[in-house]
Formats: sequence, structure tokens, C-alpha cells
Amino acid sequence: MTKAGLGLMISSMALAIGTAVPAAFARDAVSPDVPRLDPAPQDQASSAGDIVVTARRSEESIQSVPVSVAAFSSETLRENSVSTPEDLQLSTPGVYLSGNGGRQNSNFVIRGQSKALSGPSSPAVISYFAEVPNPVFGSFTPQFDLSSIQVLKGPQGTLFGRNTTGGAVLISPQSPTADLEGYVQAAYGNLDNRELEGVLNVPVAEAVRIRLGGAWHERDGYTTDLTHPDRKLDNINDYTLRGSIWIEPVEGLTNVTIFDYYKSSTHGFASILVDVFPGNTLLTALGLQQPFFDELAAQQARGPFVHAQPNVGYERNRRFGITNRTEWELNDDLTLVNIFGYRDTKVAYNTDSGTGRVLADGTGAFPAGTPVDLIQASLTNEVHQYSNELQLRGTSFGDKLEWLVGGFYFKAKPSGPQGNTVGFAQVPGFETARGAYTFITEDSRAVFGNVRYNLDEIADGLQVEAGIRYTKDKIGACTGIGPTASSGDVEPDQCFVGSSTMTNASLNKAKSNATTWQIGVNWQATDNIFAYLVSRHGYRAGGVNSPSFTGRLVDFQTFAPEDVTDIEAGLRSDFDIGDVQLRFNVSGFIGWYDNVQTALTGVQTVLGVCTPGVDNPAPISPDGDCDPNNDPAGGTLLVNIGESRVSGIDIDGIVQFDRRLSFNYAVNFLWPETTSFDAPAAIAPFVSEDKIPFNNTAKQTFTAGVRYELPVPESIGEIVFNADYYWSDKLSYSGTFLPSYDVVNARLDWNRIGGTAIDASIYARNLFDEEYAAAANASGAFLGFTTAIFAPPRTYGVELRYRF
Repeated sequence: MTKAGLGLMISSMALAIGTAVPAAFARDAVSPDVPRLDPAPQDQASSAGDIVVTARRSEESIQSVPVSVAAFSSETLRENSVSTPEDLQLSTPGVYLSGNGGRQNSNFVIRGQSKALSGPSSPAVISYFAEVPNPVFGSFTPQFDLSSIQVLKGPQGTLFGRNTTGGAVLISPQSPTADLEGYVQAAYGNLDNRELEGVLNVPVAEAVRIRLGGAWHERDGYTTDLTHPDRKLDNINDYTLRGSIWIEPVEGLTNVTIFDYYKSSTHGFASILVDVFPGNTLLTALGLQQPFFDELAAQQARGPFVHAQPNVGYERNRRFGITNRTEWELNDDLTLVNIFGYRDTKVAYNTDSGTGRVLADGTGAFPAGTPVDLIQASLTNEVHQYSNELQLRGTSFGDKLEWLVGGFYFKAKPSGPQGNTVGFAQVPGFETARGAYTFITEDSRAVFGNVRYNLDEIADGLQVEAGIRYTKDKIGACTGIGPTASSGDVEPDQCFVGSSTMTNASLNKAKSNATTWQIGVNWQATDNIFAYLVSRHGYRAGGVNSPSFTGRLVDFQTFAPEDVTDIEAGLRSDFDIGDVQLRFNVSGFIGWYDNVQTALTGVQTVLGVCTPGVDNPAPISPDGDCDPNNDPAGGTLLVNIGESRVSGIDIDGIVQFDRRLSFNYAVNFLWPETTSFDAPAAIAPFVSEDKIPFNNTAKQTFTAGVRYELPVPESIGEIVFNADYYWSDKLSYSGTFLPSYDVVNARLDWNRIGGTAIDASIYARNLFDEEYAAAANASGAFLGFTTAIFAPPRTYGVELRYRF
């Protein structure tokens, strides 16, 4: 952290304590007629109310949780028109929730930590649906009939399913209730956007409840494909079904089973060339730099929503899941909880990465006039995933001690093809890159415990908390090259040493284990002041590169686990200035990361240039032998490359003038730094900088919003206006940056029209029609260019809902 950053952290914490404590102690003197920022029922929470969160595996106020967390109730999600992870990102500074390689392949980034852009790395941030971890690929979850979404920042593991070094995203569906209720909803907007949604909740008997729901969404694409004008890119075509059954066979024993199904099939996304770098890059070596500059000029003339994609793109995701949660209150002090999850996911996409086909100018390896397809990529990933978590939780010593112990089991194995193709610098007529298959089986087992002890005899509201976890991870990979350029031709049972279907089929394994922990002090100083100090040690597993390497790459067959130790201090406060209620929360953190896992891209033989029979230098051939069949799968090599330090500040708050008018704000400052860097000579040609890349990370992000309820008679209904603003600093990606941007969204809801059960809404996202790149796709100083995925232009529409 810089001196300026450290000073800002200290000043913010001092300001929070200095302003919040006196005002909070004075609240009792304020007129009782003034509305409060008091806890509200979760289904009624608004920007002005408190939200019940489960960040510590029990329900508690967000203002009394010793972790930096952003939480959104069902009504907040609706009032902010949040229906995708990308929408949620615009309300949560300091996180990145968009897709890489496709909209369905959500990549969650918190505090600069994420899964590798490609390759078989463990994620640094995991999303959970109903407390069950989502698969790494195809984790896109529709924001449909949810009770809340919570974004937890910082290392996780002693309380949540899998170990992570960055955080967790908790997506909680609505559970069946004891009332006969439901709703139907329809929406229509520009780009021929059509949405239907409905839920029916039925209490079959006192001990049996059923909740059924479904949602369908279609929208035209917003990017014209000049090569295939009848297939607009960036379209939406998906639906989801969900059914939940709640039973209570005996008092104190409940069981909830959730069945969910999701399917999406689109034309894929447009990847747009946005920058070409001067100097000595791979484009220079291939004689493609000037042709890329010419293509960049042509693309800029067309604009970001017109693209010439030479291949037929697509993106598909099909997911089925079963979740079962059993909770048994054995007595007043002891509860047994079991959470089982099954996920079956099939993901596939095909893209040109925005580079298309260009003609070499003869200044590099390719003769003048040679047509070159620089990057053509596809992926298929089909997986079965099982998990089970058993918890025993209780209280002891007159409720002074709260404790939780448990075990966690996770297994993922291929259910179909797990392949990818990356056609790199290919000349039509030469051998086409064949599919590289990596059939990965993961096995993770852990035991954990967490305790909280009240120290009221020392100071009222003082508590110490500690947790520990031991995890063993095993990863097995069967890898090889398929018979064709497809990524979906080979099944798992066809991958074995000596396979006649695959070339160079091989088996590789890796094991890792770690003890992770957390220890902290929490202080509920008053009803409205909460402070905490915590240190955590987190970890994510190592893994296997594939296929079996030769030559210079042998030492990089596996990569080691990455771990982090952090310190975080925070303050939560509610207080009054006159009749105005304020909430001010601040958290400061520093994390030290060792054995940082980094993905190197473009680690591939350049066909048509490489000379067989001699030791070719990198980057022409990564191992020297000119054989693309033993190159890293997809051209991606995962390595441990150094140490880093990430520090920052999270600030959020609310200013509520009265029951009708409130403002909210949140800001994140982040200082990611490389403290040690080591690139061995064998891989140095594929490393563009002497520092660790913090992909999809912005150093500052900010959001602000206003909520105003119009003063109309209750007989007319409730009319609520919401508007929010989001600004992001430039976004880092593989040694380059995407420009900063800002977005404004707005929505007007008229609920219970004329005392009826009908709600009507109008909304606009990206109100001022900003053109901005939301995510990079293929990029890097080594490659010499950047392509990006642009966010949607202005979208708007109307929505009707009938509740019963």
C-alpha cells in the first residue's frame, strides 16, 4: 500500500469513529416520530432498511457482521432491475461479475482475485446457490425469485463450502411459505425484449409447502454480424424452471428440496478489436501489426455494435440441479444441518476472439499476402458435481459460547466432452488445430470448526471468534488431442493411455492440502455501533497442466497451491444529525498472497513458421519440437509466478431524510501490488511484464443511488422512483487496460395500483446510451492487441406484475 493509501485508510477509520460514536449515543434524545434505519423483514427491506444476512451461517443483521459484505433483498433487486450478474456488478463496487469467454461463463473477481482467464485453475471466488457451490464453468445464475444476494469480500473457508482467497457470492432462492400466494409478471422493451415470469406458492398441509416457478427471456442481439446478417450477436434466449418442497415431518425437523433447470442458447457475443500496440510484439514477429492497425481503423469506423465474424458463433448452457437441506433442532442448544447438492452442467461456445482473418504484410514470419486466422476458439465442458456438508451447531455455557463443527465433501467429474480448441496464427490449407481435451476429476474433503465466545464481563458486546479448517484436494487429469478441430468429439471413457481415439493421451495427478484459519475480535459497542478486527488465512488448490509436457515445459506439468493471509478492520454505524438518519460503514484490509497462480496465454506452436527437427525458440514453439499435440491445452499454461499484496478500503452508507427519501453510496479503493516476481527462462518469452496481472480489476469504483417514494394517498398505491450511478476506473487485463466508464440506470414502480394487486413499472438501463467495454476477451502486451466485449446500449421497457 502506498503512503497515501495508508493515510486514507487511517483517516477514514478515524473519521468514522470520531463522527459516529457521539451521534449514536445521542439517538435516544431524538423525537420518536423520526423513522429509523432499524431492521426490517427481509422481504420488505429497502435501501433504508436493514437486511438479514447469513455470512456466518446464521441469520443476523448486516450491521453486526465482521466481514465486508454487500447484500440485496428481493425488493432491492427488483427496484434496481437486477436480472444478471452484470447488473449486480453495477451496484457493488470493488467486484467484477461479468463473463469471460462468454456471458454464461461468469467470472467473479473480488479484491483482485479470480480464477484464471482460461485453464483448469480453482476459482478464487465461488458463487453458491442455496449454499451449494456452483460449477466453475456455466455458473451464470438468473436472478429469479430470490430472497437475497450477498457478496462476501475476503478469504473464505472456515464457514463456507470451498476454500477461496477472494470471496463468495451467496444466491438465496425464496423458500416455500405458509401462505397461498404468488405472482405473474410480463415485460416488454426495446430490442424486442420479452420476459415472462411466474410463481405459485401452495401450503398443501400444515407440514407440507410447495413453491413452483418459471421465467422465460428472449431479446434480439444488439451487434450486427456483417458475415451472417441474419444472426445478430449478443442476443438472449433462455428459460429457467424451479420447484421447491418444504416438509416438517415432526416438530423441529424440516427438509427443503429444490429442483432447478436452466437452459440458454444464443448466437454468442461480439468480441471487438479496440487497441493495437506499437513496438515489438507477437504481431510484429508474424508480420501482422500493420494489418491489425488497418483492421482497427475499419472497426472504429463501423462502431462497436457492427462486427465481421468469419465463423458461426454460439453459446449454450444447460444446467440441472438438486439441492436438499435438512435441519433438525435436537434441543434448544443443538442443531444438526445437512446440505446436499447435485449439479449437471453442459456449456459450449465458439468465438473468433475479435481478430478475424487478416493478410500478412511480409515484414515478419509470414510471406506477404498470406491469410492468417490469428485466434479462433471454442470450448465444451460437461460435468457432474456432487457436494455434501454436515454441520452440528450449538450453544454452551449459558449461551456465552456459540460453536459450529462440520465436514465438507466435494466431487466433480466429467459427464461428457471437456475440450477446447484455440486455432492460433493458422493459415488456411495448413493443419487445423485439433481439439485439446482435459478431463478433470476433482475431489475435496474438509473438516472445520468455528467458535464465538462472549466476553460481556470485560465489556458489553465484546466477542472473540476463531475458526479452523483442514482441507485435502486431489485433482486428476486425463488429457490428449482429439481427432478433429471440434471440442466435443471425445467422451471421457475414450481418454486413457494408449487410446486409439486420441493422440498423446496421458494421465497426470496433483494433490494439495492446507490448514486455513481465522481469528478476530468483535465489539457491539452500542445498539448502533459495531467494530471488528479479524485476520484470516485462505488457500486455493494447485492443479495440473496438460497434456504431458516435453522439453522445456516438463518442470511446469503441475502448479502449486496459492495462499493468503490478511488483516481486516471495520466499523458499522447508524446515527442521527438532527432529523436526518445516517449509516456509515468502513472496512480496511491488507492481504499477502504467496505462490500466486497466473495463466500465460499464447503458449502454442506457430504452425507454418516452426521448423521440425531443430530446437525452435519460444515463442515460435514453447517446448521446441514444433509438435502442437503436446503444447499446453488451449495455449494456456498455469504457473506460480510470485507474491503480491492487495490492500484497500470499502465504504458504504445511507442518508435518509425521511421515510420517503434516501440516498445510498458505496466506494472501493484498491491497491494491488507485486512484491516478488519470478519468471523462469523457459517461460519468460510468454511473460509481457515483470509484475503479476490483476485481471478484471479496477483500482477505484463508486456507486450512488436515490430512492424516492412519492407522497400519494394509500388509495392510489405506492409510487417509487429509483436511480443509480456507477463509475469504474480503468479495468486491468493481461498487462493492458480498458478505459474507465460510468453508467446511469433508472426505474419507476407504481405498486398496488388503486388498491389492487397490480404493479406497473418502467425502467431504463444505461440511460444515457454510453458505449463502453465491460470486459476484455483476447488481450495482452505480449500479443500486441486488445479485443473487448461491449456492454449493451440503452435498454428500456415496461413491466406488469399481478400478485395474489
